[in-house]
This record gives sequence, C-alpha cells and structure tokens, in this order.
Amino acid sequence: MGLAACASIQLLATTNFICQEVAVIPFFWVLPLSIYLVSLILTFENSRWYSRGVFQTLFVGAVGWVIALTLPGTTHSYLAQLSAACGLLFVGCMICHGEAARQRPSPERLTHFYLCISLGGAVGGTFVSLIAPRIFPGYWEFPMGIFGCAVLLLVATARDRESWWHVGRNGVAVAIAAEVMLLGVPELALVWKPANSVPTWLLICTALGLTCVAAVLWRREREPAGSSSSLHWLRGAVAAAFVVLIAGLVLPQRWLYSHVLARARNFYGMVTVVDVQPDNYLVVCPVYNITDEASSFCPWAGWIRV
Repeated sequence: MGLAACASIQLLATTNFICQEVAVIPFFWVLPLSIYLVSLILTFENSRWYSRGVFQTLFVGAVGWVIALTLPGTTHSYLAQLSAACGLLFVGCMICHGEAARQRPSPERLTHFYLCISLGGAVGGTFVSLIAPRIFPGYWEFPMGIFGCAVLLLVATARDRESWWHVGRNGVAVAIAAEVMLLGVPELALVWKPANSVPTWLLICTALGLTCVAAVLWRREREPAGSSSSLHWLRGAVAAAFVVLIAGLVLPQRWLYSHVLARARNFYGMVTVVDVQPDNYLVVCPVYNITDEASSFCPWAGWIRV
C-alpha cells in the first residue's frame, strides 16, 4: 500500500506541477498519466524491465536534475523543467511499481495483494486532491513524493541482504559523494554567501573525477580478490545524500514564509501576494520557484504589480 500510494502521489503532484507551474496547456495531464500507466504495465508484465541497480542510479540522477532546475535564483525553459519532472516521474513510478511487483505473493493471495495496491492508489489520490490543498500553503506534496520514494527505495534495499547497503561498496560511497558535492555546494551558497566563490567548473571537474574513481573501485570490488569495503563510509554518504535531498526539496519552498502578505490555495491552484523588498511593491504570483530578484518573480510581472 505504501509503494502504491507513493506512486499515486508522484503522479498527481507531478501533474499539478507541470500543468499549473510549468506550462498551462489543455489535456497536458495525459502525459504524466501515460507515464504512470506505462511504468505499471512494464513492471507487472515481466520482471526483466525493472532492475534495482539501474533505476537506483537513474533515480539519483533524476532527483539531482530536478533539484538543480528548481533551486531559487535559477531560470530554465519549460521544456527543461517538463523533461526533468516527467523523467523523475517515470523513474519513481518504475521503482514503486517494480518493488511492489517483486513482493507479489503466491496466486492464492493475489486478491489481497491487488486490493492493497488499489487502496494505496486511492489513499495517495485522496491525499493530493483533498487533504494537501487544506493543510499545505504550497505544493509540498511534490517534494514529499520524491522524498517518500527515496525512503521506500532505501527500505527495500536494506531488506535485501545481498544489496550494496549490506555489502558496503566503496565505489557506491564515492559516487554518492560526487552527487552530494555537486548539489550541496549550490544549496549551501543560498544560505552561506562565501560558497558562491567556488567556481562551477571546479565542481564539475571534481565530480567527474570522483565518478571515475567510483567506477574503478566498483570494478575492483566485483572481482574475487577485490579491495575491502566499509559500511561506515557508505552509510555516512547515504546520510549526507539525504541531508542534501531534504535541503534541495525545502529551499525552493522558502519563499512561502518570507515577505508573504497573503496566500490562498484550493483544488484549482495557489496564489501568493509577496512584498518585494527593497523595491517596496506587491506581486501576485502563482509560480512555483520564486527568487529574491524582482524581475524573476513571475513572467507576467508587467501586469500583476499591485
């Protein structure tokens, strides 16, 4: 039920995000729905379509892509945001449905199994459609779906005694460290200005170097006489990755609590009135990613100034 609910939350939250915040296009909701159904078909049709190792790697990359595009102060085209959101939706749904399919019981218990899948989907849909608009000031269900998928994936990996979580691959730890550094420094720069002095090219080169080291370590550790591994380094890297993940999901929402004079949200969307400082004027804006720059508050700032 948890896996089915998380997939349903990701579907509806991503639909709200891309249809209300990225591009308001009629019948655009068909795209995320198709992605959701394709992942359901692939994972339950045959187990060969879902590989935990492959989709774990893709999930890390997709989450990093979404965080990089939604950090405050960044501007990207709607095609880039749409591609990132849909890519993450596909990978997240493949993980949730794939892990659910791996736990499919014997035929005599399939009725109970599919009932739980249906109930989970209903719970996720009820949460996003009816509960979230009443308890959240913004689209918190979108980052919550991403975080929930990460937690469920880690739980499923920890339950497998032969996974990297128990083997302690140093190559995996170094690869996670590269991702943490690549995203952690830009996130740190948002709350600690001296971090802005770190050149982007240096971050990219260091991350590429760490990725190469991770590939070498992974190859050595797969050999019979491979190098020794450590659970401490691996689990420490995972803990750091979760800190970066939480920061990357929370920072785009911080505008909800800064210079906000009024906000309203219902089933159809969200509107916020923000006091722009130091220019001292008001902006009514429905966009997801609001920065501190007046010109970046909304693409329609010319006619929404109050």
